[in-house]
Amino acid sequence: MTLRLSPLQLQDSGVRWLLSALILLTLPLFPTSVTATAIAQTSLQIYSLTITPSSGFVVFSPYVDVYASAGNSLGESESHEMFGVGNLTVSSQATWAYSTSSADWNTQTASAYSNFNVPGTVVGDAGGENYAFLIIQPFTIVGATGPVLVTFNASVGYSQFLMTDHSGNAASSLLRFIVNVNETRSDQIRVIDQMLGYEIGRSSSYAASGQWDLSNSVMLDAGVPYLDFEAYVRIMSSVSNAPEPSTFVLMVGGLGLIVASRMFRA
Repeated sequence: MTLRLSPLQLQDSGVRWLLSALILLTLPLFPTSVTATAIAQTSLQIYSLTITPSSGFVVFSPYVDVYASAGNSLGESESHEMFGVGNLTVSSQATWAYSTSSADWNTQTASAYSNFNVPGTVVGDAGGENYAFLIIQPFTIVGATGPVLVTFNASVGYSQFLMTDHSGNAASSLLRFIVNVNETRSDQIRVIDQMLGYEIGRSSSYAASGQWDLSNSVMLDAGVPYLDFEAYVRIMSSVSNAPEPSTFVLMVGGLGLIVASRMFRA
């Protein structure tokens, strides 16, 4: 018995053989798994804060404001904020995201911490913002007259860790410590502004930690009720990952082979 193949069958077999060979030759060039990791862990903490006028003293009517938010590309989002006196803490979390803030005027301390970690085998983004304010409202120097030199001292600790692997797109965080005396809502005396920001791309890492010992003096008018005084820490972070481009090439190539195979079967 003789098996005869039609020209169309021969063409179909040749194409199938060619496509199979192409798969075998190209598979070693590409990774077979989709893994990605992007991490941003950041903290900022006011260890101590002092306000020292050259004469007179500051009238304290303090309160604190704390806020934390967390969200991701899955559509999950959470945020919380609290105002009050004493020691307050808020936290927010979502998949791959966590942030918390606390402040205590009794000890003149405040802190913000966030941890965003998109692990391997998923494609997504996560990020958020958190801050902690120490506020005096109104802010007035009494027991003196005329302009008074006021010195502000603060010790602030910080830590920052960013990491991405070969498939992690990016990780970033911005830390900021600010001291303001606000005359009105639009008029502001910036006393201290310390900032540390960093961003990394694929297959990178960055780590930093330390302490800022900050001091500055400004002239303020005694007896004048300034709107408020505020010292705060703020963190903004984000992470993103995705399969590396070669993985997408493999996925698209595989889809093309399936389509081609179905076309020749038809």
